[in-house]
Amino acid sequence: MFSSVRSVDSRRPSVDIYALLCKRQKSGLEGRSFAAALASFLRPSKIDIALKAPAFTDDGLPAIYFSKDEIRKSEQPLRLAIVAKCSYGRPSIPDIKSCLSQSLGLNGDYIISILNPRHLLFRFFDEEDFLKVLVRKNLYLKGFLFRFFRWCADFDFTSDPILIPIWVCFPHLPVNLYNEDYLRCIAGNFDEVLRIHDSTLAWTQTAEALVRVDVDISKPLPDRIWIGYGDGGFWQSVNFHRVPPICTICRRLGHSQDACKKKVRDVASVENQQPTSFIAVHAKLNDREKE
Repeated sequence: MFSSVRSVDSRRPSVDIYALLCKRQKSGLEGRSFAAALASFLRPSKIDIALKAPAFTDDGLPAIYFSKDEIRKSEQPLRLAIVAKCSYGRPSIPDIKSCLSQSLGLNGDYIISILNPRHLLFRFFDEEDFLKVLVRKNLYLKGFLFRFFRWCADFDFTSDPILIPIWVCFPHLPVNLYNEDYLRCIAGNFDEVLRIHDSTLAWTQTAEALVRVDVDISKPLPDRIWIGYGDGGFWQSVNFHRVPPICTICRRLGHSQDACKKKVRDVASVENQQPTSFIAVHAKLNDREKE
């Protein structure tokens, strides 16, 4: 659904929206307020699709249908989007931007909008900034806990996503395979590669290769991968670093099914119910038969 996010050259200039607006004033933005010009600039690029004739369901209700290709096109402007979950409240959006940029050293600007009272949408222009936030996962801003997840069209606000950025480690991998494209081919078997650790690319830490991958933690994680090597090959060990537990009852990250509070509440409610005595029921049936 998403194209692979490759390593970003740190020498690339950051996105300065104010400077870009000033440059564009000569191309049709003169005479407009800064707010109007800003709104025009921040508006995502228009996606052209053929207009559709009105359609209806079998019950006569209005309906519209989009193809898979049209859906993919609609997702492209959100390729660098993150959903921030703030279950326990949040500071103002200006405070969030200020604290986040300072805490993670973000280079460019980005847009924050409200999805619902507990979720915010972050739209980045800079891939490096996007990755810095996504791989952080959890962060306290102004005393409030923020959890970061990659946006997707079917994002479920009632549960935690199961696709999590995880460091995948390949201990004692032959150093000649530390080339970026080779590592992407190897790690790509576990899902989309987000980035490769700087020390791995620089060959300064060669005990294990480290690759950050979006991993579906609801599935069994393999402990090895077969690498074909010329006429032969070998089994390469695989370690997944700090995989958070996921509860199958409440669909939340951070605890297992055995430690789920929802399970404890459900069990307690069942135990508090007054059981019907089999002996008492049998006695009532006997009394009715005698009558």
